[in-house]
Parts: sequence; structure tokens; C-alpha cells
Amino acid sequence: MLKPQLFFLYMLIAIVLYGFEAKAQSCIELYGINFENNIVIPVNLNTTTAEFDTITKVSNNLNPLSFRRGGLAVAPSDRKLYFIVELNFNNVLNIREISFTNNQIDDPVISQALSELQYDCNDSVLYGLLNNGGSIQFVAVNDNGATSNVGGGINLNPNTLLASSISTIDSQGDRYFFTTQNTISMGYTIYVLDTNTGNVNSFDVPLPLVDLEFEDESGLLMAFTTDYDIVMINPASGAIESTIATNTPGGSLAITAGNTAYDSFEKTLYVAAQSTVNGDYFLFKHDIVTGIAPAPLPLAGEVFDLTAGIPCIAIPDYTFENTCEGEETIFVDNSIGAISWTWDFDDPSSGADNTSNLENPVHTFSGPGDYNVTLTIGGCIAQETITKTITISQAPLVDLGDVITTCESSLVLTAPSYPNATYLWINGSGDESITVTSSRDDYWVEISIGTCVVRDTVEVILGQGDTANFSIQGADQTTYCEGETVTLDATIVGASSVYEWNTLETTPTIEVTASGTYSVVVTQNECVFMDEITLTFNPPPVVTIDESGEICAETTTLNATNIAGATYLWSSGEITPSIDVQDSGTYTVEVNDNGCIVNVSTDVELLGAIDIDLGANEDDEIFACASQPLILDAGIGKPNATFLWSDGVTTDSLFTVPADGTYSVEVSLGNNCSATKSATVTFTNDFFVDLGADTALCVGETLTLQTGLAGAVHEWSTGETTDQITVNSAGTYSVVVRSGACEAEGSITVRVENPPVVSLGEERSLCTSTGDVVILSAGDNPDLTFEWSTGETTAEITVNAPGTYQVVATNVAGCSNIAAVNVVARCESSVVVPTAFSPNRDSVNDVFLPLTRFVENYQLEIYNRFGKSIFSTTDMTEGWDGLVDFQEQPLGVYVYVLTYTDMDGLPVIAQGNFTLIR
Repeated sequence: MLKPQLFFLYMLIAIVLYGFEAKAQSCIELYGINFENNIVIPVNLNTTTAEFDTITKVSNNLNPLSFRRGGLAVAPSDRKLYFIVELNFNNVLNIREISFTNNQIDDPVISQALSELQYDCNDSVLYGLLNNGGSIQFVAVNDNGATSNVGGGINLNPNTLLASSISTIDSQGDRYFFTTQNTISMGYTIYVLDTNTGNVNSFDVPLPLVDLEFEDESGLLMAFTTDYDIVMINPASGAIESTIATNTPGGSLAITAGNTAYDSFEKTLYVAAQSTVNGDYFLFKHDIVTGIAPAPLPLAGEVFDLTAGIPCIAIPDYTFENTCEGEETIFVDNSIGAISWTWDFDDPSSGADNTSNLENPVHTFSGPGDYNVTLTIGGCIAQETITKTITISQAPLVDLGDVITTCESSLVLTAPSYPNATYLWINGSGDESITVTSSRDDYWVEISIGTCVVRDTVEVILGQGDTANFSIQGADQTTYCEGETVTLDATIVGASSVYEWNTLETTPTIEVTASGTYSVVVTQNECVFMDEITLTFNPPPVVTIDESGEICAETTTLNATNIAGATYLWSSGEITPSIDVQDSGTYTVEVNDNGCIVNVSTDVELLGAIDIDLGANEDDEIFACASQPLILDAGIGKPNATFLWSDGVTTDSLFTVPADGTYSVEVSLGNNCSATKSATVTFTNDFFVDLGADTALCVGETLTLQTGLAGAVHEWSTGETTDQITVNSAGTYSVVVRSGACEAEGSITVRVENPPVVSLGEERSLCTSTGDVVILSAGDNPDLTFEWSTGETTAEITVNAPGTYQVVATNVAGCSNIAAVNVVARCESSVVVPTAFSPNRDSVNDVFLPLTRFVENYQLEIYNRFGKSIFSTTDMTEGWDGLVDFQEQPLGVYVYVLTYTDMDGLPVIAQGNFTLIR
């Protein structure tokens, strides 16, 4: 398999759709293949000059190419060209290609050796032959290059080969003709195949054939021979109807098979041949009616597989350009198979110009509107008609004028409005209007309606300013304060400006200080600018602030004179006539009354408010505990405050109370700023709370905690308020007790201990008849003490009699727990079976005897390795001595089965193996 990169190169092949221009003067298109320098070149031949145009080129730099003779066909109505290129690799034909796509090369791969392409333009089917050596299969080829069989195929006689390139088709009669040649007799056989049924007839012809063509009018086969004769053959019988002698001027010719093409309308047979004298190539045109062959036309090179493309039907079609009113509309004929043309432009107003017999006429319509233009072609096959509606668009009318002059600094240019029109201005705008802001002489607009495009240009001259928007500058407001000066400015840029103020001044600017209306007229060339402004000059307001100096307070309100309509701006940022201040300093207010601004300041010193708090209640009482000193604090947080206590002390804000009594203090700030406060003090004796030492409780026990201070206020950590509480869980318990002004606290930590874990286990048994004893254990915890129901105090005791035994275990916290166990009288059954014995009569282990205890219904069975019972007994004291019928048994493994009833009356079966050794 070829690599993907090489596969594309190896698949150079196929067909081209040739979008040639229609040749209206003839029904025939003439094609062939030029092959040179490993390049396959499909060409289009001019029937008048024999010049040929290259349609495409197919080449391959990696692998030689060749053209498959008989592999060229044309679909004339669709203008499709089909040809086969062979890709030879090591001289082996391995790829054949055929193309179908319009205006490009397609490459569907044909895996068989396809040849003798013929296109049935009546049924739009491409046919060909698959030559399998001894047989030929007629096939139809689809657009993907796949083939489908038509008929069952033809088996060739021995020594018979397909005659390459000698084939033709009857599209109207659905018949395909091809030729074979006998390699011994060199005679030819023509096969006639029905393309509908696949049936085949054949007949022999005694002619040296070069090519076959079908003559539509007579229904005869036209054979061209190596003797340069044109022979007419009846395809039904094979009989030769007539022979047309031909003249071949120019000396001897070499004619390659398949190099003829027939024009059934002009009754002309085209032949491509080579001169054997000088090697030049020529195109001959034989008139089959007269038998005359004019002088041949020279060819630029060799052409193979000369093929005629003649349409089966006439297809009228045309395109047109330029549909603007008043301009020429150009019509281009795109018909297939046309040899004459009749145009009707549906424009009676144009008179004699309403019709034309030209192939590509030009017509100027008499006005805008819809016209049904009809083209009737005289076709190679029939006359056909097509009608198309052409809309002639009305040309827009636009006149912006020659020159536009304005005093304004800008101008709006507007084009006339048309439905469905598009606009293009010099600045790229697509709107109907644009605004221009500079003078220039080439402002233009293009208006397009359909294909109609009209352009108009205008020169625009702008003034220095906008008279409508002119205004006096310099006054940023209309109200000012008396004493201010305002400069009014009417300056307009440019020379020759004249200024006339109503103050009689003639300068661009004037200064005003009084209320009034000021107007100006400015004349600049032909442009007049006018404006006026009214100014008011108001007297300044009178403003005072009512507070200043020392103020005995934390805050105060500053009130400025309230003037209706005035605005206020304080140095603190407020904009109201009054403000509240809490800091000493200088405060300034700016008052604006109708543009007149006044600034007023005041200095404020806030001494602060005197708020004395000695810590007394609302009744001016203080209760204190005798064990703690009581200090009264009259401080108010002011560094300049002075104090005078009732005992005459004046040096400090603090006073230590010596005993019960009423005490007062006077606090002063500056001049005339003072306050007095009194408090009555009562002392209470101290007390303490003792809840006892930390203790432990056993689970389920309770503890009562009490202070012994009945009548005092209690606050327990549990939320209770009584003088005693009862607790039963672990934790720290605290209480706060208050009596008068004294307070005491107490706490105790209580642990809760779990009882010790002790167990004597399940019921025990002992066999009294054997003197058994049972050891009872309560554990090995050294932190526990024990007391047994037997009076013993150890962790373990030994008992030899049945009964119920209990023990009390106590931990270090004094928490106890009890455990008990029943000891019952019972002797346990037991059996011990030996695993080997040695009956060698040495008095040591000579007998196999299980040891039993407290069993009944005893039976012992012993089996040898063959499963035979060799010993049985119910006597618990009788064992097996290794003999059977006084014969010693061999060494090895034996099986025992032992059954008995235990002390609970339950049957027991025990079995196993033991070994006899010696």
C-alpha cells in the first residue's frame, strides 16, 4: 500500500470540467489529448484554425504516466470532459483514474482496465468497456468511478483482441458500437450493443478500419479506413451502403486509430493525421456529402483520441450587466447548442432597437421598470426560448449645488432621500446627511440604487463662528457682590471685527461694577453676532455669632445670623446657620447672600461639664465591708479641676473614708464653674464560707453542702440560692455569699467513684468422691480488700464442698461490690485413649487400653486396615494385647471405636487411630 504522502502524488489523473466560452458559430466542440514529456494534456481544438487551448495538465514526478487510448469522452451539455490516465509502476498498470468534477480534476479510482469511453448525452450516462483478456464487459460508470455491468459480457474468440479507439455511440437509438480484430486474418468485427437490455449483435467488415462514427440523419455507421475512404455501413445488417471517395492532398499520411470526429450538423468528418514526409501534424475536414477535403490545417502538435462534443439538446441561457436607467445593459449569451439568436427586450418604446439577432447584444432601455427579456435560440437540435425579468433602476437625481457659503462654523450636507438607496460620502459615512466643520472644495456623495451610482460634489465655505450660538464670555454667574468687578468678553477670532456695546464702548472686552443688562453687536464681514447678559450686584450681608469665650459645658451651639436665602459654610464643614461644637477653638462661617460673601469668626473655650460620681446609689448611699478600705473618687477627667472635701482637704480628687458617716466634695473649673456631691457611708463586718475538704462519693450516694449563714444572699454555681444544697455527681461546687457590703466565696471538689468490678465466674463443680477442691478467685487488684462469706479476706480461697460462696470487694474510696458463685457436686466423665502400644511382652505398654472415669455402657471395637473387626469388649479393664486367634498382628495403624454413656446420661462415640509398634 502506498504511504498517504505518496498516494496523492500517485493519483494524478482524471477529468476536468472545462468552462469554455460558447462558440456560437458551430454546434461542435472538438477535443483531444496531447501527450508529451510524461504530461497528459486535454486540449480544445478550434475547428476553423486548428489551434488548440490547454484545458489542464496532469503529471507525476515520481511515476511515469500514460494516456489510455480510447479513454476520452465528453458530456457536451454539461461541458464535462472525461479521460483516463494510467499510472505505471514497474511497467505494471495499477491505477486508472477518471474525473467528473466541474472546473477541477477529480480522481475516482477504477480498479479494472476501463477503455472505449462513450458518453450518451441523451441519457446522461458514461459507458465504457472492461477488457479482461478473453472477455469484454460493457459497463456504466458513476460519478465516483464505480462501474455497473450492462448485460452479461462478451467472450472473445481465440486470437481476437479489442480494437483500441474504434468505437462510437448512437445516443438517440441507445446503441453502443465497438470493434475487435482477429490477429491472424487481421479482419474486423463490429459489435452492436443495446444499452437498455445489454443484448449484443455483431457482424464482420472487410475493411481496414481506423475509426467509427455514427451518422444521426441517415442512421448509418461511418467507417474511416486506412485507404482514406469514408464508408457507410448499415448497423442492422452489416451491409456496406456506400463509399465516399476522399481526397488526401499533401502526400502520404499516418493516421492513428480513434483520431476522427464527426459533425452531424455540418456533415463534416474531422481527421487528425501526421505527414510521413516531414512529420508535421494536420487537421483534415472532410465533407461527406461532396467527398471534398479542403486543404488541411496545421496542428501545433500530436493529438490523440479526437472527440466531438455535440449537444443532444439546446439550452438557452444568458446573463446581463448594468441595469441603470439611461445606460447600456450588456447581455451575454450562455446558451448550449445555439447557432442563432432572437432577442425581445420587452421595450416597444425603443422602436427598432427592441429586438436583436446578435449573440451578445447591448440595449438601452427607454425608462425605469421591469422588462421581460426573451431569448430564443436556434439550436443544433431544436429551437428553445427563455425569459428573464430585468429591473431597470431609476437613476437618482442629486444636486448639492456648486458653492455653499455660511457664517456658521459647521454645516449639515443632506443628500436627497430615495427608498432602498445606499449612500457613500467622502468621509465614508453611509447616512443621508453629514456635518462638515472645515472649508474645502470636494465634498461629494455617491447615491446607489440597484446598479445606478450617481456622484455630486460641492464646495463649502464656512464662517469664523456660529452666530446662533454666540455668547458673551467672562461672567460665570449672574449675581455678584457690591465692590466686585466683572470683565465681559465678546472677542471673535478673525480680522475686521467691529464691537458695539450698549455702554457705547467699542472694545472686545468691558469691565462692569453695577447692576444692569449689557448687550453687544459684533460685525465680522457679512456675519453679525449679538448677545446680552443681565448682572446683579448685591450689598454684603451683616452676620454675627452669639457664643464666644469660656463656656462651662462639654458642648455648645454656635448660632450665626439667620438670613433668608443665604448659604452657609462653616470651617468645620457644616452648611447650616447653627452648629454644635464639642472642641475648643476658632470657628469661622462663610455666608453667601446673593453672591455677596462674608466671613465671621469666634473663639470658643469649652471648660467641660462637671459630673461628679462618688459611686453612691440613687439615694446617695454607699455600703462597704469593714475589712476593705473605701476611697471616694470625685475626679471628672479635667486637668484644671480643683477639689474641696467636707473635712477641708483640697489637694486630691481621692478621699479615704475612715468610718460611717456623710461626706461631701466641691469640684471647680475656672471662674464661676463648680458643683457639689455628698454620700452616706455604712460599713458591714466580714465573714467567711467553709464547705469542707474535697471528698469522694460512691455511685448512688449524695452529699449536703451548707454555709451556716442563713439569712445571707447565696449564689451557688448550680444556680440555687438556699444556704444548703444536695449533690450526687462529680464536679467543683462554689458559692458566693453576700451580707451587707461584704462578700465571701467557698468551693469544694466532689469525686464520684464507681464500685469495684468483681466476678467469681460461672457455676463450678467438684467431685467429692475423689476429694476434688475448687479455687475461687476475686481478681488480683491490690487496691481492693476482700471479705468472703467463709470469713476469709484473701483474693483467692479453696473450697472442697458444694454451696454458694460470695465475696465483698471494697476499693480505697470505700465503695463496695458483691460477687457470688454456686459450687455443685458433680463428677465429670473422662476417657483417655493411647496413640500407640508395643505388645512385645516386656511388661511396658503391652496392652492397648483406654483409661475411663465415671462412664457407663462401655464398648470398645478395634479394626485393622482392611476394616475388619479384630477385637471387641465391654469390660473397661480389658485391653487388646495385639493378638488375634493367638497370632501376632502386623505393625501399622489400627482404628478404634469407643462408645459409652457419660454422667449426664448422654451417649458418646469416640473414634480414632493408634499405632502398633514392637
